[in-house]
Amino acid sequence: MLDDAERVIRFKIREIVFRPRASPFRWEFIQYSPFNYDVQQQQPTQAETQAAATYPDIHGETASVPTTATHVPLRPQMIRCIDIREENKFVKTFKFETKTPPNNLPGQFATFELNIQGKRIIRTWTVSSVPKSDSDCSLAITVKRLPHGIASNWLHDELHIADEIKLKLIDGEFSPFSRDSPERFQRLLLLAGGIGITPLMSMMRGLFVNNIPCDVSLIFSARSAEDIIFRQELDEMATRQNCMIHYTVTQPDSTWRGCTGRINAEMIMTAAPDLKRRVVFMCGPPLFLKDMSVLLAQLGLPSENLRLERFDF
Repeated sequence: MLDDAERVIRFKIREIVFRPRASPFRWEFIQYSPFNYDVQQQQPTQAETQAAATYPDIHGETASVPTTATHVPLRPQMIRCIDIREENKFVKTFKFETKTPPNNLPGQFATFELNIQGKRIIRTWTVSSVPKSDSDCSLAITVKRLPHGIASNWLHDELHIADEIKLKLIDGEFSPFSRDSPERFQRLLLLAGGIGITPLMSMMRGLFVNNIPCDVSLIFSARSAEDIIFRQELDEMATRQNCMIHYTVTQPDSTWRGCTGRINAEMIMTAAPDLKRRVVFMCGPPLFLKDMSVLLAQLGLPSENLRLERFDF
Protein backbone atom coordinates (compact mmCIF):
# COMPACT_ATOMS: atom_id res chain seq x y z
CA MET A 1 0.00 0.00 0.00
CA LEU A 2 1.25 3.51 -0.74
CA ASP A 3 2.44 5.42 2.32
CA ASP A 4 0.11 8.36 1.67
CA ALA A 5 -2.96 6.30 0.77
CA GLU A 6 -6.00 7.26 2.85
CA ARG A 7 -8.08 4.22 1.96
CA VAL A 8 -7.80 0.88 0.19
CA ILE A 9 -10.59 -0.49 -2.01
CA ARG A 10 -10.48 -4.18 -2.91
CA PHE A 11 -12.56 -5.70 -5.71
CA LYS A 12 -13.59 -9.27 -6.30
CA ILE A 13 -13.94 -9.88 -10.04
CA ARG A 14 -16.92 -12.09 -10.82
CA GLU A 15 -17.06 -11.71 -14.58
CA ILE A 16 -14.93 -10.36 -17.41
CA VAL A 17 -16.67 -9.40 -20.67
CA PHE A 18 -14.60 -8.91 -23.83
CA ARG A 19 -16.12 -6.64 -26.47
CA PRO A 20 -13.56 -6.17 -29.24
CA ARG A 21 -15.45 -3.41 -31.07
CA ALA A 22 -16.38 -1.32 -28.04
CA SER A 23 -14.66 1.98 -27.37
CA PRO A 24 -12.08 1.55 -24.61
CA PHE A 25 -13.36 4.42 -22.45
CA ARG A 26 -16.30 6.76 -22.31
CA TRP A 27 -15.66 9.52 -19.83
CA GLU A 28 -16.15 13.16 -19.03
CA PHE A 29 -13.71 15.42 -17.22
CA ILE A 30 -15.62 17.35 -14.56
CA GLN A 31 -13.03 18.61 -12.10
CA TYR A 32 -10.05 17.60 -10.03
CA SER A 33 -11.10 15.93 -6.81
CA PRO A 34 -11.42 18.51 -4.01
CA PHE A 35 -10.05 15.79 -1.69
CA ASN A 36 -6.80 15.45 -3.68
CA TYR A 37 -4.82 18.20 -2.00
CA ASP A 38 -1.93 18.08 -4.44
CA VAL A 39 -3.98 18.93 -7.51
CA GLN A 40 -7.09 20.74 -6.29
CA GLN A 41 -5.85 24.13 -7.54
CA GLN A 42 -4.51 22.89 -10.88
CA GLN A 43 -6.02 23.47 -14.29
CA PRO A 44 -6.86 20.62 -16.70
CA THR A 45 -3.91 19.63 -18.83
CA GLN A 46 -4.02 20.15 -22.60
CA ALA A 47 -4.42 16.41 -23.13
CA GLU A 48 -7.33 16.25 -20.66
CA THR A 49 -9.02 19.23 -22.27
CA GLN A 50 -8.69 17.75 -25.76
CA ALA A 51 -9.84 14.31 -24.64
CA ALA A 52 -12.89 15.60 -22.79
CA ALA A 53 -13.88 17.74 -25.77
CA THR A 54 -13.26 14.99 -28.32
CA TYR A 55 -14.79 11.90 -26.77
CA PRO A 56 -18.55 12.01 -26.22
CA ASP A 57 -19.91 10.89 -22.87
CA ILE A 58 -22.36 8.01 -22.45
CA HIS A 59 -25.28 10.22 -23.50
CA GLY A 60 -23.63 11.09 -26.79
CA GLU A 61 -23.14 14.77 -25.92
CA THR A 62 -19.92 16.71 -25.94
CA ALA A 63 -18.44 16.95 -22.47
CA SER A 64 -17.91 20.38 -20.98
CA VAL A 65 -14.60 21.31 -19.41
CA PRO A 66 -14.51 23.76 -16.50
CA THR A 67 -11.70 26.27 -16.36
CA THR A 68 -11.41 26.39 -12.58
CA ALA A 69 -11.44 23.88 -9.76
CA THR A 70 -14.12 23.66 -7.07
CA HIS A 71 -13.94 26.41 -4.46
CA VAL A 72 -11.93 25.28 -1.44
CA PRO A 73 -12.17 27.52 1.65
CA LEU A 74 -8.52 27.15 2.61
CA ARG A 75 -5.37 25.20 1.87
CA PRO A 76 -4.10 22.44 4.18
CA GLN A 77 -2.14 23.93 7.06
CA MET A 78 -0.88 23.30 10.58
CA ILE A 79 -3.13 24.85 13.21
CA ARG A 80 -2.31 25.52 16.88
CA CYS A 81 -4.54 24.65 19.82
CA ILE A 82 -5.25 27.80 21.88
CA ASP A 83 -8.02 26.64 24.21
CA ILE A 84 -9.62 23.46 25.54
CA ARG A 85 -12.99 23.56 27.30
CA GLU A 86 -14.63 20.60 29.00
CA GLU A 87 -18.34 20.52 28.14
CA ASN A 88 -18.98 17.41 30.26
CA LYS A 89 -16.98 14.32 31.25
CA PHE A 90 -17.21 12.88 27.72
CA VAL A 91 -17.15 16.01 25.50
CA LYS A 92 -14.52 18.70 24.99
CA THR A 93 -14.32 21.73 22.72
CA PHE A 94 -10.92 22.38 21.12
CA LYS A 95 -10.22 25.85 19.75
CA PHE A 96 -7.45 26.40 17.22
CA GLU A 97 -5.64 29.32 15.65
CA THR A 98 -5.41 29.04 11.86
CA LYS A 99 -2.89 30.69 9.56
CA THR A 100 -5.61 31.97 7.23
CA PRO A 101 -9.31 32.67 7.93
CA PRO A 102 -11.29 29.40 7.63
CA ASN A 103 -14.42 31.22 6.39
CA ASN A 104 -16.48 28.11 7.08
CA LEU A 105 -20.24 28.10 6.69
CA PRO A 106 -22.20 27.09 9.82
CA GLY A 107 -22.77 23.33 9.74
CA GLN A 108 -19.73 22.40 7.66
CA PHE A 109 -17.14 19.80 8.67
CA ALA A 110 -13.34 19.86 8.89
CA THR A 111 -10.95 17.05 8.00
CA PHE A 112 -7.80 16.64 10.10
CA GLU A 113 -4.60 14.62 9.85
CA LEU A 114 -3.31 13.35 13.18
CA ASN A 115 -0.04 11.64 14.02
CA ILE A 116 -0.88 9.02 16.64
CA GLN A 117 1.93 6.70 17.75
CA GLY A 118 3.68 7.21 14.43
CA LYS A 119 0.58 6.45 12.37
CA ARG A 120 -1.16 8.90 10.07
CA ILE A 121 -4.85 9.07 11.07
CA ILE A 122 -7.48 10.99 9.09
CA ARG A 123 -10.63 12.11 10.93
CA THR A 124 -13.51 14.46 10.28
CA TRP A 125 -15.42 16.54 12.85
CA THR A 126 -18.04 19.24 12.58
CA VAL A 127 -16.84 22.81 13.04
CA SER A 128 -18.83 24.06 16.04
CA SER A 129 -17.62 27.68 15.77
CA VAL A 130 -18.51 30.36 13.23
CA PRO A 131 -16.25 33.15 11.96
CA LYS A 132 -16.93 36.42 13.75
CA SER A 133 -15.48 38.35 10.82
CA ASP A 134 -13.83 37.73 7.44
CA SER A 135 -10.43 38.02 9.13
CA ASP A 136 -11.20 35.67 12.05
CA CYS A 137 -8.39 33.10 12.18
CA SER A 138 -9.95 30.70 14.68
CA LEU A 139 -11.72 27.39 14.49
CA ALA A 140 -13.34 25.11 17.08
CA ILE A 141 -14.49 21.50 17.10
CA THR A 142 -16.51 19.78 19.81
CA VAL A 143 -15.57 16.12 20.16
CA LYS A 144 -17.16 13.28 22.14
CA ARG A 145 -14.84 10.67 23.57
CA LEU A 146 -15.76 7.28 22.12
CA PRO A 147 -14.97 4.05 24.03
CA HIS A 148 -12.78 2.65 21.24
CA GLY A 149 -12.14 5.86 19.31
CA ILE A 150 -8.44 6.14 18.56
CA ALA A 151 -8.63 9.77 17.48
CA SER A 152 -11.19 11.06 20.00
CA ASN A 153 -9.31 9.51 22.92
CA TRP A 154 -6.03 10.95 21.64
CA LEU A 155 -7.55 14.43 21.45
CA HIS A 156 -9.00 14.18 24.96
CA ASP A 157 -5.85 12.73 26.56
CA GLU A 158 -2.86 13.90 24.52
CA LEU A 159 -3.67 17.21 22.82
CA HIS A 160 -2.62 20.23 24.87
CA ILE A 161 -2.65 23.98 24.40
CA ALA A 162 0.08 25.09 21.95
CA ASP A 163 0.14 21.67 20.24
CA GLU A 164 -0.36 21.63 16.46
CA ILE A 165 -2.34 19.34 14.18
CA LYS A 166 -2.92 19.46 10.44
CA LEU A 167 -6.15 20.85 9.04
CA LYS A 168 -6.68 19.42 5.57
CA LEU A 169 -10.07 20.61 4.42
CA ILE A 170 -13.31 22.37 5.37
CA ASP A 171 -16.32 21.41 3.30
CA GLY A 172 -19.92 20.21 3.39
CA GLU A 173 -23.39 21.23 2.22
CA PHE A 174 -25.25 20.70 5.50
CA SER A 175 -25.91 24.38 6.14
CA PRO A 176 -28.80 26.85 5.96
CA PHE A 177 -26.27 29.38 4.66
CA SER A 178 -24.73 29.76 1.22
CA ARG A 179 -21.87 31.88 -0.05
CA ASP A 180 -24.14 33.52 -2.61
CA SER A 181 -26.98 34.35 -0.23
CA PRO A 182 -26.61 34.35 3.58
CA GLU A 183 -30.40 34.27 4.03
CA ARG A 184 -31.65 31.04 2.50
CA PHE A 185 -34.53 30.19 4.81
CA GLN A 186 -36.92 32.25 6.92
CA ARG A 187 -38.19 29.43 9.16
CA LEU A 188 -36.08 26.59 10.56
CA LEU A 189 -36.63 23.57 12.79
CA LEU A 190 -33.46 21.95 14.12
CA LEU A 191 -33.53 18.43 15.60
CA ALA A 192 -30.46 17.22 17.49
CA GLY A 193 -29.70 13.76 18.84
CA GLY A 194 -26.81 13.68 21.32
CA ILE A 195 -23.51 15.02 19.98
CA GLY A 196 -25.40 15.73 16.73
CA ILE A 197 -26.02 19.13 18.30
CA THR A 198 -22.61 20.37 17.08
CA PRO A 199 -23.48 21.39 13.48
CA LEU A 200 -26.84 22.75 14.64
CA MET A 201 -25.13 24.81 17.34
CA SER A 202 -22.88 26.22 14.65
CA MET A 203 -26.01 27.19 12.69
CA MET A 204 -27.56 28.85 15.74
CA ARG A 205 -24.37 30.82 16.34
CA GLY A 206 -24.25 31.81 12.69
CA LEU A 207 -27.78 33.18 12.80
CA PHE A 208 -27.07 35.36 15.83
CA VAL A 209 -23.54 36.47 14.91
CA ASN A 210 -24.81 37.64 11.53
CA ASN A 211 -28.08 39.06 12.92
CA ILE A 212 -30.16 37.08 10.45
CA PRO A 213 -33.91 37.49 11.14
CA CYS A 214 -34.82 33.81 11.02
CA ASP A 215 -37.59 32.13 13.01
CA VAL A 216 -35.82 29.09 14.49
CA SER A 217 -36.87 26.30 16.88
CA LEU A 218 -34.46 23.70 18.25
CA ILE A 219 -35.32 20.38 19.90
CA PHE A 220 -32.32 18.79 21.61
CA SER A 221 -32.65 15.15 22.69
CA ALA A 222 -29.98 13.93 25.10
CA ARG A 223 -29.47 10.93 27.36
CA SER A 224 -29.34 13.00 30.57
CA ALA A 225 -29.30 16.62 31.68
CA GLU A 226 -25.49 16.46 31.88
CA ASP A 227 -25.39 15.51 28.19
CA ILE A 228 -27.12 18.76 27.16
CA ILE A 229 -23.95 20.56 26.14
CA PHE A 230 -23.98 24.31 25.31
CA ARG A 231 -27.04 24.65 27.56
CA GLN A 232 -26.14 28.02 29.08
CA GLU A 233 -25.51 29.54 25.65
CA LEU A 234 -28.68 27.98 24.23
CA ASP A 235 -30.75 29.31 27.14
CA GLU A 236 -29.39 32.79 26.45
CA MET A 237 -30.35 32.43 22.77
CA ALA A 238 -33.87 31.42 23.81
CA THR A 239 -34.41 34.89 25.31
CA ARG A 240 -34.15 36.45 21.86
CA GLN A 241 -37.04 37.06 19.53
CA ASN A 242 -38.16 34.21 17.23
CA CYS A 243 -35.98 31.61 18.94
CA MET A 244 -37.37 28.62 20.86
CA ILE A 245 -35.23 25.95 22.56
CA HIS A 246 -36.67 22.65 23.79
CA TYR A 247 -34.87 19.84 25.65
CA THR A 248 -35.84 16.25 26.25
CA VAL A 249 -33.86 13.54 28.03
CA THR A 250 -34.28 9.81 27.61
CA GLN A 251 -32.79 8.77 30.97
CA PRO A 252 -33.86 11.50 33.43
CA ASP A 253 -32.92 11.55 37.10
CA SER A 254 -35.15 12.70 39.93
CA THR A 255 -34.11 16.35 39.54
CA TRP A 256 -35.12 16.71 35.87
CA ARG A 257 -38.29 18.78 35.34
CA GLY A 258 -38.39 19.00 31.56
CA CYS A 259 -39.66 16.74 28.78
CA THR A 260 -38.67 13.09 28.83
CA GLY A 261 -38.35 10.38 26.20
CA ARG A 262 -37.46 10.56 22.54
CA ILE A 263 -38.64 13.39 20.32
CA ASN A 264 -42.28 12.74 19.42
CA ALA A 265 -45.04 14.31 17.35
CA GLU A 266 -46.33 16.43 20.23
CA MET A 267 -42.90 17.93 20.87
CA ILE A 268 -42.43 18.75 17.19
CA MET A 269 -45.83 20.37 16.76
CA THR A 270 -45.36 22.36 19.97
CA ALA A 271 -42.01 23.67 18.75
CA ALA A 272 -43.17 24.16 15.14
CA PRO A 273 -46.95 24.28 14.67
CA ASP A 274 -46.22 25.62 11.17
CA LEU A 275 -44.03 22.57 10.39
CA LYS A 276 -44.97 22.34 6.71
CA ARG A 277 -43.63 25.86 6.16
CA ARG A 278 -40.27 25.15 7.77
CA VAL A 279 -37.02 23.66 6.56
CA VAL A 280 -35.78 20.96 8.94
CA PHE A 281 -32.10 20.29 9.65
CA MET A 282 -31.42 17.27 11.84
CA CYS A 283 -28.29 15.49 12.97
CA GLY A 284 -27.61 12.47 15.13
CA PRO A 285 -27.01 8.72 15.04
CA PRO A 286 -28.57 6.58 12.26
CA LEU A 287 -31.54 5.30 14.28
CA PHE A 288 -32.41 8.83 15.39
CA LEU A 289 -32.43 10.04 11.79
CA LYS A 290 -34.49 7.08 10.62
CA ASP A 291 -37.14 7.56 13.32
CA MET A 292 -37.31 11.32 12.81
CA SER A 293 -37.59 10.98 9.03
CA VAL A 294 -40.57 8.64 9.39
CA LEU A 295 -42.20 10.89 12.00
CA LEU A 296 -41.73 14.07 9.95
CA ALA A 297 -43.23 12.37 6.88
CA GLN A 298 -46.24 11.31 8.95
CA LEU A 299 -46.66 14.90 10.11
CA GLY A 300 -46.73 16.09 6.50
CA LEU A 301 -43.32 17.70 6.09
CA PRO A 302 -42.51 17.94 2.35
CA SER A 303 -39.50 15.76 1.58
CA GLU A 304 -37.71 18.66 -0.12
CA ASN A 305 -37.78 20.53 3.22
CA LEU A 306 -35.63 17.96 5.01
CA ARG A 307 -31.84 18.12 5.41
CA LEU A 308 -29.92 15.61 7.52
CA GLU A 309 -26.41 14.76 8.64
CA ARG A 310 -25.57 11.29 9.94
CA PHE A 311 -23.17 10.72 12.85
CA ASP A 312 -22.04 7.09 13.26
CA PHE A 313 -21.19 6.41 16.88
